[in-house]
Amino acid sequence: MTDVKDYATRSLASVQALRAVAAMLVLVGHTVSNINHAAAATGAPTPAAVHVPGGFGVDLFFAISGFIMVISSERLFGQPGAGRTFLERRLIRIVPLYWLATLAYVPVLLAGSHGYPGNLAKALLTSLALIPYPTYGVDSSGNIYPILQAGWTLNYEIFFYILFTACIALPRRWSVCATITSLVTIALAGQLIGSSAAAARFWTQPIILEFAGGLCIAALWMSRPRVHASICLALVVFALAVLALDPLSLAHAAPGTSTPNDLRRVAGWGLPAAALLFACVFLERASVSRGATMRILCFLGDCSYSLYLTHAFVLIFLIKLWEQWRLGATLGITLLGVAAVGGSLGLAAAVHLTVEKTATRTLRQWLARRSDPAGLVTA
Repeated sequence: MTDVKDYATRSLASVQALRAVAAMLVLVGHTVSNINHAAAATGAPTPAAVHVPGGFGVDLFFAISGFIMVISSERLFGQPGAGRTFLERRLIRIVPLYWLATLAYVPVLLAGSHGYPGNLAKALLTSLALIPYPTYGVDSSGNIYPILQAGWTLNYEIFFYILFTACIALPRRWSVCATITSLVTIALAGQLIGSSAAAARFWTQPIILEFAGGLCIAALWMSRPRVHASICLALVVFALAVLALDPLSLAHAAPGTSTPNDLRRVAGWGLPAAALLFACVFLERASVSRGATMRILCFLGDCSYSLYLTHAFVLIFLIKLWEQWRLGATLGITLLGVAAVGGSLGLAAAVHLTVEKTATRTLRQWLARRSDPAGLVTA
């Protein structure tokens, strides 16, 4: 959920397109799950079962995040104050919109049929602080979520940012190696030692290795090797085949369950995500498409963070409306799904253009003024 426009080079349209694909997978996956649940609860007919690998969008986001952190930090590696600058930029990018979405979700949570029986103050504070806390308990897969459930991925993102911040004072090669080594060591320790603390158990899950995959691809990409297009195409075929065949049954989770963030997920979704990212960035180096389709995908990539954080509001509103007006008999569940996807995209575009961009621009200007009050350094 990071911003490709932070790159030292802004030519990687393929990464923006992948962000769009990742966000759409999450949206469609959540939409299918929610409307099927609504249909079952109301007795409405449902279409044939469709297994959408929606969770794969998160794995793709994590690989992209690792890649972007290296590319966007090229001028920071080994520089004095690099860690502070990097972390400030990341917090400005992800925190304001997440806080707004989380606060907006609190009344939705309280207005639910069961309200919130837990310690709301503690749940809210840990959510805003991006600290893993079992707001809704621990699900059958061992996963925990903040108040705005989509925020669980940001709890991993902030952990990755802190690790990267600790290493960025080193030259790029050593910084990347140190971060990868840290991720592998932490994941290994989590598997061998374990922890009873919710945050420690959460942050040591093998899914953090997917950030390492993005780091490796970025380091290789910046060394500018020649990669034949046939290798890239083979990797695309491999990734799509694994997703379609789903040999580890990651997309066939039972209703009400989630995909564990374990080694099985890393193998079944993390590796295809890394393969797609590798193929796209190296293919684009050889040939860049700037057609209408790519421009649309790039705009959706711009909106992907807003889409990720806000689509739950549209799903909740439309499903409640559909249930209360008893539209199942007159309007099929498929139409509800189409409306949910369209409404989510519309809201995301509006939030991105009016809230996200404004907040990010304002805070970056404030940060620049604070760092250079006399205006001696130009952007």
